[in-house]
Amino acid sequence: YDNMHASKPSTDYYEEILEGVEARVDCAVMVGDDWGNDIVPAKALGMNTFWVPADSEIPPQPGVADGTGTLEDCFEWLRSIL
Repeated sequence: YDNMHASKPSTDYYEEILEGVEARVDCAVMVGDDWGNDIVPAKALGMNTFWVPADSEIPPQPGVADGTGTLEDCFEWLRSIL
């Protein structure tokens, strides 16, 4: 809260982080476990997204996340897009 001007789920939050680390949105990946706070706003901004759901969760909007699964699945997915 001390150094940010926005918070999740605002896309401004993600834009500010990307600006701070000098990364382009098309080169960034959001890996998150919260659909509404992580995946939806990051995808709306144009980021690649990987959703790590709770055991029985299904995506509220299939096809929005670029990948989904466990963290182990995420590592494999990241290798495939690099």
